[in-house]
Amino acid sequence: MPAVLLASSIPPGAPLLGADTALLILVAAGLLYLAKTVFSLRREVTALRALPGKPVRHFPDVPPAVGNTNGPSPEICAAIAAAIAVALEPGHRVVSITNAPTTLWSQEGRRQVFQSHRVR
Repeated sequence: MPAVLLASSIPPGAPLLGADTALLILVAAGLLYLAKTVFSLRREVTALRALPGKPVRHFPDVPPAVGNTNGPSPEICAAIAAAIAVALEPGHRVVSITNAPTTLWSQEGRRQVFQSHRVR
């Protein structure tokens, strides 16, 4: 005959669960959480595989800098064109790529220094 525990039959101060039972419950809860996570990830992967493939975006061709010794190399032009194609929506086109003269940068630096001083 199964033993029935009544609230009055538990001695005061006795734990309701033993350490081994509590550990078993924690392990079971962890395994259930892990199984739920794995099944949700599997469902997400299946949904992603069912999506139609995106067409491959082709980057616009950048004409080489013919006769322009001041311009960047064709590899740098291609990298800039690829960055623009990725960052902006389709329909943008690289018209020209030139190196800014260093005098513009030095003039800007001088302007900032002069502007930071108080005029008397």
